Amino acid sequence: KYIINNNSGGQQSTYNLVDLENLAFQQGGHFMSNKDLKLPQSIRKVFKEKGYEEVHVPAVKPKVFGESEKKIPIKELPEWVQPAFPKMESLNRVQSACFKAAFYSSDNILLCAPTAAGKTNVAMLTILHTIGLHRSSSGIFIKK
Repeated sequence: KYIINNNSGGQQSTYNLVDLENLAFQQGGHFMSNKDLKLPQSIRKVFKEKGYEEVHVPAVKPKVFGESEKKIPIKELPEWVQPAFPKMESLNRVQSACFKAAFYSSDNILLCAPTAAGKTNVAMLTILHTIGLHRSSSGIFIKK
């Protein structure tokens, strides 16, 4: 315990302290408490000469599409939007799931997905939504 005297009235304050020295691992930063770690058979560990190991984890097989899930074909997007997605036949699974929220709404979106899952194209959909708000049906941009 640590006691501080408050000079402006003679009051004392008591604080509990944590001794960090006693909490430090004696083995250093590479301490692993579970020495009997068992990995699935599909995961491969390779020990390297330089003192590190590589762990190879195979990619997960994608789930089968649900009855209500479908990829949105690019040709179903408004005509003025389609050039933003050249060489694509459809939005991928992540993009299709976010499509209504990204393209038809001004609400905020938090999208967490792995690398190369299509987050940038979802961001493009939000940009196209904003552009669409300032575009007349004839394709002319409206200045406000």
